[in-house]
Amino acid sequence: MQVIQHPAETLRTALVSSRCDLTDRYRKYSREERRLLEEGLHPGDGSLFQPITVHSDSDWIPSHQEEPQDFQSFYSNPYSSMPIKGHSTIYIQIIGSFGEAEAETGQYVEWIRDYCQAFYYGLVVKLLPPVTVAATGCAFRVNSSSRNLQIHAGDLVP
Repeated sequence: MQVIQHPAETLRTALVSSRCDLTDRYRKYSREERRLLEEGLHPGDGSLFQPITVHSDSDWIPSHQEEPQDFQSFYSNPYSSMPIKGHSTIYIQIIGSFGEAEAETGQYVEWIRDYCQAFYYGLVVKLLPPVTVAATGCAFRVNSSSRNLQIHAGDLVP
């Protein structure tokens, strides 16, 4: 296993912005909101952010090379998901069966729930009961390389 841990200075550079509107917004955050953001500068020291563990070369990070993204470009991205006023709950639902990996999958779903709860600070994240692929009415295919079932996400998310 490989552990990916960025130096604090790299993280600080990514979070600091030269845009006045962003720095003004940061000053208006509550002490708890600033703590959440600043804890990212010291991964492994706090309770929210831990170094990323890469288990194999097929994990996302080694197999999908991406350009680094700083906070300013993330914040300015018109496609980033932001909570909608009046909506305060995120629902997560397992689709399909994971067979022998069912117990492991439950732990992963809990981790996803915890991550969403931290990322969308202030929103409630609830797990819904699992449903079958057929119950979704979605288009799907079997990936020719991995032989895994893939559901057409456009049928799930409006």
